[in-house]
Amino acid sequence: MSSSSNSTSTKGRWTHKKARSSTRGKLGELSEKEWNLLEPFDVLDLKDKDGNLESFHVSDTIAIVSSKDVSKLQLYDYWIGKIKGIRGESESSRAWVMVNWYYSPRDVKAQIPVFEPSPSARYERIYSHHCDIVSATHIAGKVSVFQLLEDNADQHPIPANSFFSRYYFDIKGGPKNFAVMQFTYHDPATSISTIHSAINIMRCDLCAGPYNPEAFDPDEIQRWCPAPECRRGFHHRCLDAADKKSEPFPSVTDLILARIANNDDTQSTDDGPPARLTHENLHCIPAQLLTLAAQPLVRGERFGVAGNIAMIAHARRTIHSALSDQSLPTCKTPYSFRSNHVDLNLDLWYKDPAFNGWEGAIIEELDPHRGEDRMRLLRCPQCTRAI
Repeated sequence: MSSSSNSTSTKGRWTHKKARSSTRGKLGELSEKEWNLLEPFDVLDLKDKDGNLESFHVSDTIAIVSSKDVSKLQLYDYWIGKIKGIRGESESSRAWVMVNWYYSPRDVKAQIPVFEPSPSARYERIYSHHCDIVSATHIAGKVSVFQLLEDNADQHPIPANSFFSRYYFDIKGGPKNFAVMQFTYHDPATSISTIHSAINIMRCDLCAGPYNPEAFDPDEIQRWCPAPECRRGFHHRCLDAADKKSEPFPSVTDLILARIANNDDTQSTDDGPPARLTHENLHCIPAQLLTLAAQPLVRGERFGVAGNIAMIAHARRTIHSALSDQSLPTCKTPYSFRSNHVDLNLDLWYKDPAFNGWEGAIIEELDPHRGEDRMRLLRCPQCTRAI
């Protein structure tokens, strides 16, 4: 086995000439002292069963064989780790990787009995700084772990059947000295390794339960409030139960105005329509864009782990931005039937890449041209805005 330098700035490349093993990875094969005596490498080349080379680097996320019978493994059955270091013996066929583990929720529950994982969370993983040294021959391949930031209105979509992570797990000295913390967008968990004996995660204020990203029950869908003082979600079933006595909103038009007013860039606490978007000028906006922007922001079930939140939030911003510096007359004639409408540069709104597949984000058919139809309004329990 040989090592060849790629450039003066790299430590070298380690290439394994044999196919990878299909047996379960063994932990603790190498002590930390033995690891420190090995030669470090920047790149690890491994051959698959067909003889093709795959290169691995520090910071790559990998799947590690977790069972003796690989043929029965599903993707979510593999162990998942992030490469922290690569070392080997340049004159032999042996190499190892040091990995930070992504725990499954069940694994965290085993360590911390008070932690309640989301049911059916097959692809959820919880990042940790717990390290192990694993033989490189037990690497199955690269995988992606997407980060889910529950308070981020611009959360990128997470493909179906993909690993994702929203929590960080640290345990030192047993179950009385631990931390399970939420990765957040507006208040990043930068010092979580120093906080112990705490489970600090986002929960539905109405039931104290977390969002279950992989549930297939419509009642488990999360309704999300984008208001700057909230940026949090609530189970649909909880909102429905808490709001049973509420009166239906007077009209679809009022519902559209109230929802679009709840924008993540809005600073006003007024639940009414935002400045310049009113009953009188509502039809200055293309009907399909209005319908999209007025959708409830949801996560879960058929809408996926990340949901439709980023697209709906972007639609609301698009409308607010178009109206911000315009002097609008009354636009009582529907947008699509006017030849001399106010030009807000929204004719090609759907060409924006952020709106790709926008039809899939539609939950409710809200026709602004049938404004007298009545629909029920759900409100955020925290800020009382329309969600």
